[in-house]
Amino acid sequence: VVVLSPSENVLNISFSAINFTFPTATTFQYRMEGVDEDWQQPGGNRSITYTNLKGGDYRFLLKASNNEGIWSKQPATLAIHVGTPWYKTAWFYGLLALMGLGLIYLIYNFRVRQIQKESRLKADFENQIATIEMSALRAQMNPHFIFNCLNSIELYIIKNDTQKAAAYLSNFSRLVRLILQNSRSNFVNLKDELEALKLYIKLEQMRFRYSFDYVLDIEPGLDPEDYDIPPMLIQPFIENAIWHGLNQKDEKGKVQISIRNGEEVITCTIEDDGIGRVASERINAAKKVKRKSMGMSITQERIDIINKLYNTNNQVEIQDLYSPEGAPSGTRVIINIPI
Repeated sequence: VVVLSPSENVLNISFSAINFTFPTATTFQYRMEGVDEDWQQPGGNRSITYTNLKGGDYRFLLKASNNEGIWSKQPATLAIHVGTPWYKTAWFYGLLALMGLGLIYLIYNFRVRQIQKESRLKADFENQIATIEMSALRAQMNPHFIFNCLNSIELYIIKNDTQKAAAYLSNFSRLVRLILQNSRSNFVNLKDELEALKLYIKLEQMRFRYSFDYVLDIEPGLDPEDYDIPPMLIQPFIENAIWHGLNQKDEKGKVQISIRNGEEVITCTIEDDGIGRVASERINAAKKVKRKSMGMSITQERIDIINKLYNTNNQVEIQDLYSPEGAPSGTRVIINIPI
Protein backbone atom coordinates (compact mmCIF):
# COMPACT_ATOMS: atom_id res chain seq x y z
CA VAL A 1 0.00 0.00 0.00
CA VAL A 2 1.30 3.40 -0.94
CA VAL A 3 0.45 5.89 1.80
CA LEU A 4 0.43 9.61 1.00
CA SER A 5 -0.06 12.52 3.35
CA PRO A 6 -2.79 15.14 2.59
CA SER A 7 -0.13 17.48 1.17
CA GLU A 8 1.28 14.79 -1.19
CA ASN A 9 -1.41 15.13 -3.81
CA VAL A 10 0.81 14.51 -6.90
CA LEU A 11 1.39 10.82 -7.70
CA ASN A 12 3.58 9.55 -10.58
CA ILE A 13 3.40 5.85 -11.43
CA SER A 14 5.95 4.25 -13.82
CA PHE A 15 5.40 0.77 -15.20
CA SER A 16 7.00 -1.82 -17.53
CA ALA A 17 6.58 -5.47 -18.65
CA ILE A 18 8.96 -8.36 -19.41
CA ASN A 19 8.92 -9.18 -23.16
CA PHE A 20 12.24 -10.39 -24.57
CA THR A 21 10.96 -11.13 -28.08
CA PHE A 22 9.22 -7.89 -29.06
CA PRO A 23 9.55 -5.50 -26.09
CA THR A 24 8.41 -2.51 -28.12
CA ALA A 25 5.21 -4.30 -29.16
CA THR A 26 3.97 -4.44 -25.57
CA THR A 27 0.92 -2.19 -24.97
CA PHE A 28 -0.65 -1.12 -21.70
CA GLN A 29 -4.00 -0.03 -20.32
CA TYR A 30 -4.57 1.42 -16.86
CA ARG A 31 -7.39 2.64 -14.68
CA MET A 32 -7.50 4.35 -11.29
CA GLU A 33 -10.68 3.23 -9.56
CA GLY A 34 -12.57 6.24 -8.29
CA VAL A 35 -10.89 8.52 -10.87
CA ASP A 36 -11.00 6.87 -14.30
CA GLU A 37 -14.34 5.54 -15.49
CA ASP A 38 -12.83 3.47 -18.36
CA TRP A 39 -9.49 1.93 -19.19
CA GLN A 40 -7.01 4.51 -20.42
CA GLN A 41 -4.18 4.29 -23.01
CA PRO A 42 -0.85 5.70 -21.82
CA GLY A 43 0.36 6.38 -25.35
CA GLY A 44 4.11 6.20 -25.78
CA ASN A 45 4.82 6.95 -22.15
CA ARG A 46 5.29 4.29 -19.55
CA SER A 47 4.30 6.51 -16.69
CA ILE A 48 1.15 8.30 -15.57
CA THR A 49 0.71 11.23 -13.21
CA TYR A 50 -2.32 11.97 -11.00
CA THR A 51 -2.73 15.35 -9.33
CA ASN A 52 -5.09 16.70 -6.66
CA LEU A 53 -6.14 13.31 -5.37
CA LYS A 54 -8.72 13.71 -2.64
CA GLY A 55 -8.30 11.97 0.67
CA GLY A 56 -9.37 8.33 0.60
CA ASP A 57 -8.45 4.85 -0.68
CA TYR A 58 -7.68 4.11 -4.34
CA ARG A 59 -6.70 1.07 -6.44
CA PHE A 60 -4.53 1.49 -9.52
CA LEU A 61 -5.05 -1.27 -12.15
CA LEU A 62 -2.59 -2.01 -14.98
CA LYS A 63 -2.78 -4.67 -17.72
CA ALA A 64 -0.50 -5.43 -20.70
CA SER A 65 -0.69 -7.24 -24.07
CA ASN A 66 2.07 -8.82 -26.21
CA ASN A 67 2.70 -8.56 -29.93
CA GLU A 68 -0.06 -11.10 -30.60
CA GLY A 69 -2.64 -8.97 -28.78
CA ILE A 70 -3.00 -11.35 -25.85
CA TRP A 71 -3.79 -9.43 -22.64
CA SER A 72 -2.72 -10.44 -19.18
CA LYS A 73 -5.31 -12.52 -17.38
CA GLN A 74 -5.25 -10.46 -14.17
CA PRO A 75 -4.31 -6.77 -14.04
CA ALA A 76 -1.58 -5.71 -11.68
CA THR A 77 -2.93 -3.70 -8.74
CA LEU A 78 -1.48 -1.03 -6.52
CA ALA A 79 -3.34 0.08 -3.37
CA ILE A 80 -3.03 3.75 -2.55
CA HIS A 81 -4.16 5.66 0.54
CA VAL A 82 -4.23 9.48 0.53
CA GLY A 83 -4.61 11.09 3.94
CA THR A 84 -7.57 13.44 4.55
CA PRO A 85 -6.90 16.99 5.90
CA TRP A 86 -8.19 17.43 9.44
CA TYR A 87 -10.65 20.11 8.32
CA LYS A 88 -12.26 17.61 5.91
CA THR A 89 -12.62 14.74 8.33
CA ALA A 90 -15.94 13.42 9.62
CA TRP A 91 -15.15 14.39 13.20
CA PHE A 92 -14.47 17.98 12.14
CA TYR A 93 -17.78 18.17 10.27
CA GLY A 94 -19.43 16.71 13.35
CA LEU A 95 -17.80 19.37 15.49
CA LEU A 96 -19.04 22.07 13.11
CA ALA A 97 -22.55 20.64 13.32
CA LEU A 98 -22.40 20.67 17.12
CA MET A 99 -21.13 24.25 17.10
CA GLY A 100 -23.92 25.23 14.70
CA LEU A 101 -26.52 23.61 16.93
CA GLY A 102 -24.98 25.35 19.93
CA LEU A 103 -25.14 28.71 18.16
CA ILE A 104 -28.77 28.13 17.17
CA TYR A 105 -29.57 27.25 20.77
CA LEU A 106 -27.84 30.39 22.06
CA ILE A 107 -29.73 32.58 19.58
CA TYR A 108 -33.00 30.85 20.43
CA ASN A 109 -32.36 31.15 24.15
CA PHE A 110 -31.45 34.83 23.79
CA ARG A 111 -34.61 35.50 21.79
CA VAL A 112 -36.75 33.68 24.35
CA ARG A 113 -35.25 35.76 27.17
CA GLN A 114 -35.76 38.91 25.11
CA ILE A 115 -39.43 38.05 24.48
CA GLN A 116 -39.92 37.27 28.17
CA LYS A 117 -38.32 40.58 29.09
CA GLU A 118 -40.56 42.44 26.63
CA SER A 119 -43.59 40.61 28.02
CA ARG A 120 -42.68 41.62 31.57
CA LEU A 121 -42.09 45.20 30.45
CA LYS A 122 -45.42 45.25 28.62
CA ALA A 123 -47.19 43.86 31.68
CA ASP A 124 -45.59 46.56 33.84
CA PHE A 125 -46.68 49.24 31.38
CA GLU A 126 -50.21 47.85 31.30
CA ASN A 127 -50.35 47.99 35.09
CA GLN A 128 -49.13 51.57 35.03
CA ILE A 129 -51.72 52.43 32.39
CA ALA A 130 -54.49 50.89 34.48
CA THR A 131 -53.41 52.96 37.48
CA ILE A 132 -53.05 56.17 35.52
CA GLU A 133 -56.32 55.60 33.64
CA MET A 134 -58.13 55.48 36.96
CA SER A 135 -56.27 58.57 38.15
CA ALA A 136 -57.21 60.30 34.91
CA LEU A 137 -60.84 59.35 35.39
CA ARG A 138 -60.82 60.81 38.89
CA ALA A 139 -59.08 63.94 37.59
CA GLN A 140 -61.57 64.47 34.76
CA MET A 141 -64.60 63.64 36.86
CA ASN A 142 -63.12 65.34 39.91
CA PRO A 143 -65.24 66.35 42.92
CA HIS A 144 -64.89 70.03 41.99
CA PHE A 145 -66.48 69.45 38.58
CA ILE A 146 -69.23 67.22 40.02
CA PHE A 147 -69.90 69.76 42.80
CA ASN A 148 -70.29 72.58 40.25
CA CYS A 149 -72.62 70.46 38.11
CA LEU A 150 -74.80 69.60 41.10
CA ASN A 151 -74.81 73.25 42.16
CA SER A 152 -76.04 74.26 38.73
CA ILE A 153 -78.82 71.67 38.90
CA GLU A 154 -79.76 72.89 42.38
CA LEU A 155 -79.81 76.50 41.17
CA TYR A 156 -82.20 75.63 38.35
CA ILE A 157 -84.47 73.84 40.82
CA ILE A 158 -84.46 76.80 43.25
CA LYS A 159 -85.45 79.07 40.36
CA ASN A 160 -88.23 76.60 39.51
CA ASP A 161 -86.57 76.11 36.13
CA THR A 162 -87.20 72.39 36.16
CA GLN A 163 -86.87 72.14 32.40
CA LYS A 164 -83.25 73.35 32.44
CA ALA A 165 -82.53 71.30 35.54
CA ALA A 166 -83.81 68.17 33.82
CA ALA A 167 -81.81 68.92 30.66
CA TYR A 168 -78.65 69.55 32.68
CA LEU A 169 -79.13 66.39 34.73
CA SER A 170 -79.78 64.35 31.58
CA ASN A 171 -76.60 65.60 29.90
CA PHE A 172 -74.59 65.13 33.08
CA SER A 173 -75.79 61.52 33.47
CA ARG A 174 -75.01 60.72 29.83
CA LEU A 175 -71.52 62.21 30.21
CA VAL A 176 -70.76 60.18 33.33
CA ARG A 177 -71.99 57.02 31.63
CA LEU A 178 -69.91 57.69 28.49
CA ILE A 179 -66.75 58.45 30.45
CA LEU A 180 -67.12 55.30 32.55
CA GLN A 181 -67.78 53.26 29.41
CA ASN A 182 -64.87 54.74 27.43
CA SER A 183 -62.42 54.43 30.31
CA ARG A 184 -62.73 50.63 30.40
CA SER A 185 -60.50 50.25 27.32
CA ASN A 186 -57.11 51.57 26.31
CA PHE A 187 -58.64 52.72 23.01
CA VAL A 188 -62.09 54.02 22.17
CA ASN A 189 -63.86 54.80 18.92
CA LEU A 190 -63.37 58.41 17.84
CA LYS A 191 -67.13 58.80 17.37
CA ASP A 192 -67.78 57.93 21.04
CA GLU A 193 -64.96 60.21 22.18
CA LEU A 194 -66.38 63.17 20.24
CA GLU A 195 -69.84 62.46 21.68
CA ALA A 196 -68.42 62.70 25.22
CA LEU A 197 -66.61 65.93 24.32
CA LYS A 198 -69.79 67.53 22.98
CA LEU A 199 -71.68 66.63 26.15
CA TYR A 200 -68.87 68.01 28.31
CA ILE A 201 -68.78 71.31 26.38
CA LYS A 202 -72.58 71.60 26.51
CA LEU A 203 -72.51 71.25 30.31
CA GLU A 204 -69.79 73.90 30.59
CA GLN A 205 -71.81 76.21 28.32
CA MET A 206 -74.84 75.87 30.56
CA ARG A 207 -72.77 76.36 33.70
CA PHE A 208 -71.06 79.49 32.36
CA ARG A 209 -74.35 80.92 31.00
CA TYR A 210 -73.33 80.37 27.38
CA SER A 211 -70.43 82.82 27.65
CA PHE A 212 -68.70 81.01 24.80
CA ASP A 213 -69.54 79.15 21.61
CA TYR A 214 -67.87 76.08 20.20
CA VAL A 215 -67.35 74.67 16.72
CA LEU A 216 -66.56 71.04 15.97
CA ASP A 217 -65.01 70.88 12.50
CA ILE A 218 -64.48 67.36 11.11
CA GLU A 219 -62.65 66.99 7.81
CA PRO A 220 -65.07 66.09 4.98
CA GLY A 221 -64.79 62.42 4.15
CA LEU A 222 -63.39 61.51 7.57
CA ASP A 223 -65.62 58.95 9.30
CA PRO A 224 -64.96 58.97 13.08
CA GLU A 225 -66.19 55.37 13.31
CA ASP A 226 -63.13 54.26 11.32
CA TYR A 227 -60.61 55.35 13.97
CA ASP A 228 -59.75 54.44 17.57
CA ILE A 229 -57.83 56.72 19.92
CA PRO A 230 -56.89 56.69 23.63
CA PRO A 231 -59.95 57.82 25.65
CA MET A 232 -60.18 61.24 27.31
CA LEU A 233 -56.98 62.43 25.67
CA ILE A 234 -58.51 65.60 24.21
CA GLN A 235 -60.85 66.67 27.04
CA PRO A 236 -58.22 68.13 29.43
CA PHE A 237 -57.04 70.56 26.74
CA ILE A 238 -60.62 71.72 26.07
CA GLU A 239 -61.12 72.12 29.82
CA ASN A 240 -58.00 74.30 30.00
CA ALA A 241 -59.23 76.43 27.09
CA ILE A 242 -62.59 77.03 28.80
CA TRP A 243 -61.45 77.55 32.38
CA HIS A 244 -58.23 79.50 31.84
CA GLY A 245 -58.82 81.16 28.48
CA LEU A 246 -62.51 81.82 27.82
CA ASN A 247 -63.93 82.00 31.36
CA GLN A 248 -61.77 85.02 32.20
CA LYS A 249 -62.66 86.90 29.01
CA ASP A 250 -64.99 89.91 29.22
CA GLU A 251 -66.76 89.33 25.91
CA LYS A 252 -68.14 86.13 24.45
CA GLY A 253 -65.47 83.69 23.36
CA LYS A 254 -65.18 80.70 21.08
CA VAL A 255 -63.34 77.40 21.08
CA GLN A 256 -62.90 75.48 17.85
CA ILE A 257 -62.05 71.77 17.68
CA SER A 258 -60.77 70.57 14.30
CA ILE A 259 -60.28 66.91 13.41
CA ARG A 260 -58.07 66.18 10.40
CA ASN A 261 -56.66 63.01 8.83
CA GLY A 262 -52.91 63.45 8.36
CA GLU A 263 -50.24 61.03 7.23
CA GLU A 264 -50.74 58.06 9.58
CA VAL A 265 -52.09 60.38 12.30
CA ILE A 266 -55.34 61.98 13.38
CA THR A 267 -54.63 65.64 14.10
CA CYS A 268 -56.87 67.35 16.64
CA THR A 269 -56.47 71.13 16.89
CA ILE A 270 -58.07 73.01 19.80
CA GLU A 271 -58.03 76.77 19.32
CA ASP A 272 -59.59 79.36 21.62
CA ASP A 273 -59.74 83.15 21.40
CA GLY A 274 -59.28 83.58 25.15
CA ILE A 275 -56.90 85.78 27.09
CA GLY A 276 -53.83 83.58 26.53
CA ARG A 277 -51.63 81.62 28.89
CA VAL A 278 -49.52 84.55 30.09
CA ALA A 279 -52.51 86.68 31.10
CA SER A 280 -54.22 83.69 32.72
CA GLU A 281 -51.16 82.92 34.82
CA ARG A 282 -50.91 86.58 35.82
CA ILE A 283 -54.59 86.68 36.91
CA ASN A 284 -54.25 83.42 38.85
CA ALA A 285 -51.12 84.73 40.54
CA ALA A 286 -52.93 87.94 41.54
CA LYS A 287 -55.82 85.89 42.92
CA LYS A 288 -53.29 83.60 44.61
CA VAL A 289 -54.84 80.62 42.84
CA LYS A 290 -52.67 77.58 43.42
CA ARG A 291 -54.90 74.96 41.80
CA LYS A 292 -52.73 72.43 40.01
CA SER A 293 -54.03 71.05 36.70
CA MET A 294 -53.99 67.36 37.58
CA GLY A 295 -55.81 66.57 34.34
CA MET A 296 -52.95 67.98 32.26
CA SER A 297 -50.15 66.28 34.19
CA ILE A 298 -51.95 62.93 34.16
CA THR A 299 -52.66 63.30 30.45
CA GLN A 300 -48.95 63.83 29.77
CA GLU A 301 -48.12 60.73 31.82
CA ARG A 302 -50.67 58.74 29.82
CA ILE A 303 -49.18 59.96 26.54
CA ASP A 304 -45.66 58.94 27.62
CA ILE A 305 -46.73 55.44 28.69
CA ILE A 306 -48.91 54.87 25.60
CA ASN A 307 -45.96 55.84 23.39
CA LYS A 308 -43.70 53.33 25.17
CA LEU A 309 -46.24 50.53 25.30
CA TYR A 310 -47.47 50.70 21.71
CA ASN A 311 -44.32 52.15 20.15
CA THR A 312 -46.25 55.21 18.96
CA ASN A 313 -45.43 58.88 18.86
CA ASN A 314 -48.38 60.83 20.27
CA GLN A 315 -47.32 64.47 20.25
CA VAL A 316 -48.78 67.65 21.72
CA GLU A 317 -47.79 71.15 20.60
CA ILE A 318 -49.04 74.29 22.37
CA GLN A 319 -48.89 77.64 20.56
CA ASP A 320 -49.63 81.10 21.95
CA LEU A 321 -51.67 83.25 19.54
CA TYR A 322 -51.27 87.00 19.10
CA SER A 323 -53.19 89.73 17.31
CA PRO A 324 -51.55 91.78 14.52
CA GLU A 325 -50.79 94.38 17.20
CA GLY A 326 -48.93 91.76 19.28
CA ALA A 327 -51.56 91.35 22.00
CA PRO A 328 -52.35 87.82 23.28
CA SER A 329 -55.39 86.48 21.42
CA GLY A 330 -55.72 82.88 22.52
CA THR A 331 -54.06 79.49 22.51
CA ARG A 332 -53.77 76.69 19.98
CA VAL A 333 -53.15 73.06 20.97
CA ILE A 334 -52.21 70.53 18.28
CA ILE A 335 -52.47 66.83 19.18
CA ASN A 336 -51.09 64.27 16.71
CA ILE A 337 -52.48 60.81 17.44
CA PRO A 338 -50.98 57.88 15.45
CA ILE A 339 -53.52 55.57 13.80
